[in-house]
Parts: sequence; structure tokens; C-alpha cells
Amino acid sequence: LDRIIAGAKAYGMPGHGSFPTYASDTLPSLLIAAEDYVEGSKDESWLTANYKHLKSWADTMLATDKDGNGLIEYSLSGDSGSWPIRMKYRPSNWWDCIGFGHEDAYANALAYRALRGMEQLAKQSNHSDDQARYQAAAAKLKANYFKTFYDPATGVLAGWHSADGQLHDYYFPWVNGIAIDYGLVPKNQAN
Repeated sequence: LDRIIAGAKAYGMPGHGSFPTYASDTLPSLLIAAEDYVEGSKDESWLTANYKHLKSWADTMLATDKDGNGLIEYSLSGDSGSWPIRMKYRPSNWWDCIGFGHEDAYANALAYRALRGMEQLAKQSNHSDDQARYQAAAAKLKANYFKTFYDPATGVLAGWHSADGQLHDYYFPWVNGIAIDYGLVPKNQAN
């Protein structure tokens, strides 16, 4: 953890290759891993030693929500035609080459799970103000998730909502599956 915090330029992080900022799924993934570690190991001393760093990641992730709708955003638009033939920057998912950008459905599902995990870690480490803040942020993300990403024309969740307001829907089963699993899709729609 100290190498990452000290500025190691790992894939999906600013300064590594062609990432202008954190890939949208990087910080949520790191937070989920931290919460899973604490839950599985019961290592309260690790949590105490690293809580401020985890909080900084969560706060950095939340700060990407520029329009205040509760959804994290990537710095690149994801608009159709905005990706050059030879890509200069990576899309919002660190692992993919499809032009995900702006509001990424997969990254926001991970962000929801990460916020719920941070809520638990804040509770365990007696940071009640943070606990309430992460709980509220998770609730706001959940309230806007389905209405932002659901495409009534196809009946599934789009992969991303670009800055120009368009949905980009290529029937991503992993986007829909994780959103359903995390409770971000109403049960009648999930079925």
C-alpha cells in the first residue's frame, strides 16, 4: 500500500502510459480490495495504519463527480468520434480498449460497492462523520444509477453515458450483471 500511496505509477493510474487521470475503476477496485482484506483478515491494526490513505482514495474518487449527480466521472468525454484512430489516452476502464468515458456504468457499480465498504471501514475505525458521508454518497449514486444507464430501447444498461448525453449500449453482460448483483437495478427490471 505504501508504494501505491507514494506515487507508484501502476497501470490505470496517472502517469502510467496513457492515463491522464485514474481510470474510473482503479480507486473503487483498490478500496474494495482493502475492505475485503480487513473483513477477511480482521487486521484492525492495518486498518488503523491505513485509514487516512483509504479515505484519501475515496475522497479523490468522489471528487470526480463534477455535476453533483452522485456518479463518478472520467476526465474524457466518451462521446462518439472523440477517440482518435491511434489512441492517445486510455478509456475509463483500465483493462479495456472500447472508448468508455464520462459516466462509466461498470466503474460506478464498483464505486457503489467501494462506498458501502468505506462506510463499514469508517464504522470499524470510529469515524462516524465519514461513515455518514459515505453512506449518503452511496445512496445518491444508487438513486441515480439506473435512470442514468438504463436504455429503454434495448431493455439493458448501457456501458457508459457520454458527456454529450448519449448512451453507449453494446449489451455488456458484465455491466448488467454486476449492477444487478450490487442491487443497483430494481428487481422487476433485473428479471
